[in-house]
Amino acid sequence: MSQSDKDEPSNLPLERQDLAPSKAEAEEQADFEDQVELTLLADLGLGGSRTVEPDGAGVSRQPRYDLLGTVGEGAMGEILLARDHELRRKVAFKKIHSEMAANHGVLQRFLTEAQITAQLDHPNIVPIYGLEVSPLGDVGYSMKLIQGKTFKQLIQETRAQLDQDGRTDEGHTQRALIEHFLKVCDAMYYAHNKGVIHRDLKPANIMVGPYNEVYVMDWGIAKIIHAHEAEVSSEVVEMIRSDAQEPPLERTQMGKIMGTPRYMSPQQAAGRNDLLDGRSDQFALGLILFELITLKPAFKAKDQLDLLKRVLKAELEPMTPYLAGRQVATELQAIVAKATAKKVDGRYAGVAELADDLRRYLRGEAVLAKPDNARQKLLRWIGHHRELTLGLVLLLALLGGGGVIASLVQQQQAMRRAQEHEQKLSRFLMQVGKRAQVIDARFMLFESLLERLAGSSEQVLEYGQPSTQPVFTHLDFYDPARKPPDLAPAPSYGVDLSLDYLTFKLSPGVVRDQAEPLMRQLAPLRHVFRQIALRSHSPEAAALPKAEADKLLRQEGVPLIWAFIGLESGMLINYPANTGYKPEYDARLRPWYTASLKQLGPRWQSPYIDTSGKGFVLPCTLPLWDSQQRFLGVAAVEITLDYIKQNFLTISEQTGFVAAYLIDGQGRVVVSSREQSASFAVGTLVNQARELETYGRPEVVSQLRAQASGYLEYREGTQRRVLAYYPLRSLGWSYLVEAATADLDIKPAS
Repeated sequence: MSQSDKDEPSNLPLERQDLAPSKAEAEEQADFEDQVELTLLADLGLGGSRTVEPDGAGVSRQPRYDLLGTVGEGAMGEILLARDHELRRKVAFKKIHSEMAANHGVLQRFLTEAQITAQLDHPNIVPIYGLEVSPLGDVGYSMKLIQGKTFKQLIQETRAQLDQDGRTDEGHTQRALIEHFLKVCDAMYYAHNKGVIHRDLKPANIMVGPYNEVYVMDWGIAKIIHAHEAEVSSEVVEMIRSDAQEPPLERTQMGKIMGTPRYMSPQQAAGRNDLLDGRSDQFALGLILFELITLKPAFKAKDQLDLLKRVLKAELEPMTPYLAGRQVATELQAIVAKATAKKVDGRYAGVAELADDLRRYLRGEAVLAKPDNARQKLLRWIGHHRELTLGLVLLLALLGGGGVIASLVQQQQAMRRAQEHEQKLSRFLMQVGKRAQVIDARFMLFESLLERLAGSSEQVLEYGQPSTQPVFTHLDFYDPARKPPDLAPAPSYGVDLSLDYLTFKLSPGVVRDQAEPLMRQLAPLRHVFRQIALRSHSPEAAALPKAEADKLLRQEGVPLIWAFIGLESGMLINYPANTGYKPEYDARLRPWYTASLKQLGPRWQSPYIDTSGKGFVLPCTLPLWDSQQRFLGVAAVEITLDYIKQNFLTISEQTGFVAAYLIDGQGRVVVSSREQSASFAVGTLVNQARELETYGRPEVVSQLRAQASGYLEYREGTQRRVLAYYPLRSLGWSYLVEAATADLDIKPAS
């Protein structure tokens, strides 16, 4: 960003590199970080405190949420509709029953659910916003409000449509249901890679939103893979209420056997909790897939004991279609059979392999669970190449003798080339989809970090008191007697920076003496800024010793290169701390500020020129409001377009790669791997964003605007090209990749 609109580069000498903070500063930093990072745990009785007092203000904080009414009930608590005062949005609030909160075992399980879910940053896992406690001591956590239907409801609706008309609408076709299921697989593949298993996957715990977004819900009995788990006490089992609205065989069980009987793996049913891994969840996914295909449960039994016996033997019902006279594809039967094999070694190696096989089926390819024989290969090829097959038949009718043999050889070669092309295209589409999911997850992380900065800033602005910490305007950096003690070169930025403090740039007309109390009130936010910068790199970076963290920030850099706040009162607060701002610099005139005045929630804006010489940057902004809904300013984080090009757009392992793009919801190119790195002089001050151009192939722009996924094969000059596009749900954008068809890799992925 905003590092700066600079008159000249900073050439201040290095005096105290890797300077450790004083004891007082270290204690103050620890105290403040406890409030920002651990206060919510303390509120819940784990930190010995039940009040939040930002920066020692001693002022009772207004409850962040208005609880508007119950929308559902779970085993440990109820789910309420709530209004978030700070971000002006409606959220879901899961509140533990008060009598359960008094039991340490139940409370710990409730907290574990929140902590595990919050650490799984994936587009298809419900986002957790924070732990909270009400003035009355009610413990709960806020999460994204999902207004949609569960898989269970979708299955019921599909059955009803078939019963009435013998057919379904587009949203309830088998293909649509499988597409939803694939998103669940993507979420579970991510969770398993993070070392977490769900243990209670079932249609009632998966939701589909109004825009076909899919969320895996209710991680209440999730478990760290291979971690020892103490057996749940009988007292806790008795206290936790099972989901009474569900049939007995579909209620979550607690105790030695954990999970829902109808959707357990044999290993779960045997109580082998410490030995479970992702293949146990895979079994449950296979059962859910069975139900999506047949619209009937995979296990039927007269009671729970009978059901557990069937589960232990993996004795599924036959996969018969819901309507008589129809068939279940043998490929789907094979996929379900492999995912629900009794022994774990008989299942897919992981959920990703299950999803890949399903995608092969949807593309009309042979599946690994049931490879084609020679006859099936021929029939499948004919099905994919009807025009070519018709041409062959006509050719055979016209030609004879040696001509026929020669033609058959040529056609056989054409068949092989077509099969190779399909294999290459399939792997290319899979690569694009996987990369899009990575991009989506990373941008969701960046948004969550911005929300954390905004929430902390609003609290300190409204309830904080001036501190005794040192503060620095951008002019102090030029004064050896007043500059930050840790000011030193930062090769990753190309300028001198302070990593321990913030920069305050006052707008023209704002006097320092008058602004000083507010600057001191905001100074403790430096710890929040630093944590956000480090967490944008990785969770591990935030836990590094100070010297190592400083080295990372200075030498290597982090994705969120700048984090800052612009206040309506005429002040910029920037991290890392820097100088070089021109006298006329006013945060309120910058593109990231002016574009944010009417928005609700975090939003990625158009790129603009960074005044500190880092080229074009992409800002994500969020307006700040006080408890009376008065506008305070804008919080923002930024990432350079160069970082996006180098780390997100290019697929290094994909041969034939030509170009990649991030395209906004209007079909305009936000950033392209084709564009050259832009270089602007330090101090360049352009108070408007870059004009975005519509993507150059009109035939796919409408699909991009509709947030669809797909591909297009075309010619560019004499070359055959293919492009694939995939929606980025968190952004409302799309990821698009162009490749040269002839150069696509045909080797199986290692």
